[in-house]
Amino acid sequence: GGPPGRPLILLFKPEENRHVEFTGELVLEKLTHFSKVLSLPLLSTYDFETRQKYQELKVPLGMLWLDGENEDAVENAQAKVVLRRLALRFSGHLVFVMLNNTRDAMLMRPMALDPRRVPTFGISATDEPDSAKFGFDLQVRGRAERSAFWADDGGERAFGRLEAFCTAFLEGTLEASHESAELPPTYRWQGPGIVDEVVWRGFREAVYRTEHDVLLELYNPFRPQHRSYITVLDLVAEALKDVMNLKVARMDTQNNYVLPEFGVTDKEKASTFFFLGAAPERQRRPKRFAGKGSKAEALPEKLIRFLHRETRGHATWDPEERVAWVSREAIRRIKRLRALEKDYEKKMQDEWMQKEMEEFERYKRLGKFDNLPPM
Repeated sequence: GGPPGRPLILLFKPEENRHVEFTGELVLEKLTHFSKVLSLPLLSTYDFETRQKYQELKVPLGMLWLDGENEDAVENAQAKVVLRRLALRFSGHLVFVMLNNTRDAMLMRPMALDPRRVPTFGISATDEPDSAKFGFDLQVRGRAERSAFWADDGGERAFGRLEAFCTAFLEGTLEASHESAELPPTYRWQGPGIVDEVVWRGFREAVYRTEHDVLLELYNPFRPQHRSYITVLDLVAEALKDVMNLKVARMDTQNNYVLPEFGVTDKEKASTFFFLGAAPERQRRPKRFAGKGSKAEALPEKLIRFLHRETRGHATWDPEERVAWVSREAIRRIKRLRALEKDYEKKMQDEWMQKEMEEFERYKRLGKFDNLPPM
């Protein structure tokens, strides 16, 4: 037992042939949590029936996604062994469940986990859609490394890292995960003159921890004339390539979490621009570009003038020459893009018309219109 004078509290689970000692602080809230967690099986498969129970009890879930397409995969068996050890180690604190990457892929997205990369693990504070989610980063690339992660030292490496992850969750020191797109493993920002493509996973590093002033675009990739607006930011970056300590970046709002301080309540909005002056991370404050929606050709000039106003207190550069260049280039490049887009749209319409005519002729041959009343 415990310290002298402390009652020994055991919870027996005869169907699992085990008992669990309560070692937490002797308060009703902790005892209630302990009994709720232990009212559920040591390990179970996540499904609709059990889900209702998790939601009622509001217990934290340790979630292991297995490979649903190759159920007999060696990695699945190895991951299950590790999960069982975790379930015994955190008995009374966390409920552990198994899912698969085909049926339960949607639940992986808020944890920034990739359904193609399984087995993998995450924790949900409760089984509610808006509860905090914590995805575990295996820090491996490729199938061979992932297999090794679960197999090394009989699962010791995986158990050690996941044990530390679960402990950090229970101590409240984990940062919550959010939905994030992915960049190729080889991606690196090429420096001034090129737009930095940012995803949520690397957002703080790229935008808040950089030494540069940052012009950031948060955009919807399904906006009309998307390619024209991509060109707008490319032109701005090109025009400002020799301005010291300035970075131009963009992030897609449909596949990435956006921090509340950006005030982007409508993720369907085509585009919003922000300036973040160089400062220590906690002192960075996004300032929204207030320019009203205008044609793509006019936007590069407005953005350069906005940047000049925001940086003139600490940087000296002349906007006029850059504005003249960017305005000329915008008209030339965007005009060319629009012509290409128009050609593409016309080609698609022609193809659609051709298919409709072929379908009409086929129906005619089959006599589908023979019994129609006269007009």
